[in-house]
Amino acid sequence: MAKGRPLEDVLTTLALGIEHHSVGLLCSILLLDDDGKHLHHGTAPSLPISYVKLIDGIEIGPMVGSCGTAAYRKEQVIVEDTLVDPLWSDFAKS
Repeated sequence: MAKGRPLEDVLTTLALGIEHHSVGLLCSILLLDDDGKHLHHGTAPSLPISYVKLIDGIEIGPMVGSCGTAAYRKEQVIVEDTLVDPLWSDFAKS
């Protein structure tokens, strides 16, 4: 699947596969910058571009959504509902 293909194409294929097998789930993949402090867009095939732009370049931290918190803690973070989870409270204001 990945041989010789651009990274974004591979990530998009993976994200769409995850969405296909998980009804109602929207997938995004963020990449940690070389500085180890910022996340950048990898793919988000089904999410609004406004969301992608909001998240791109965000600094990781203990309460920065699912991905920013996971990168900060260096562990998996699962959130059932981003609309009510406290990790997403700063984004509700955006």
